[in-house]
Order: sequence, then C-alpha cells, then structure tokens
Amino acid sequence: READRLEEMVEHQTGSEPLLVCMDRYFISSEMAFYDDGDDGHMEAAGRSMFGGESLMYGYWFDAAAQANRNMILFGLKRDQISDAGLAAKFSTLGPVEEQILKRGSEDIGRFYYRVGYNYIVN
Repeated sequence: READRLEEMVEHQTGSEPLLVCMDRYFISSEMAFYDDGDDGHMEAAGRSMFGGESLMYGYWFDAAAQANRNMILFGLKRDQISDAGLAAKFSTLGPVEEQILKRGSEDIGRFYYRVGYNYIVN
C-alpha cells in the first residue's frame, strides 16, 4: 500500500508512471508485483539489475536501455541498499534517502527505505 502511494505521488508530480526498482536480490520486487493494486504489477517492479546487480529474472524482464529517461523509485529494506554513491551517476537528479515506517494500527511492524531517481541515464 505504501509503495502504491509513493508511486501515485511521483506520477502526479512528474506526469509519468515511475518504475519501482527494488534493490534487494528479488524479494521486494516479487512482493510488489504480486500485491500491486492494479493488474500490471509485473510490469512496474524491476530489480537491481538496472544498476548492474543480480536480481534473478528481473535482469531479463527489464532491459535497462529501454528504461532511458524514466523516473524510478528505488526501494530497500536496508538504507545502504539505496545509498550507494554510484547511483547519482545513473540519474539527472537523485532525491534523498527516505525512511517509511510500516504500521498495523498503532504498532510499528517494519520499515523500508526509498528514494526517487529522475531521468534514468543509460551508459
């Protein structure tokens, strides 16, 4: 639900649908694709292969060159998954790392980190 909210916010700000890029090996990408509010989650969630990392089949499903100039929201379960200094060279602008606390009622049940990259640069 929080990822969908962030996706809608970035789409509203930029006028284009961002690609959701999960920077763990594959777990978050799979969850986002499966639990997407729409029926196109498998087309909206990519993996860290966009930046040369391993992400199982996401490297085959999402050709990095085809994503040129696209806005992306990067997600990680750990801050360091999305704070690599090399990421700045992959976007014309890269937003700050943000933390999102997940709650069930008033209880904290988890957290994730995210940042928005604007205009993906293909090297």
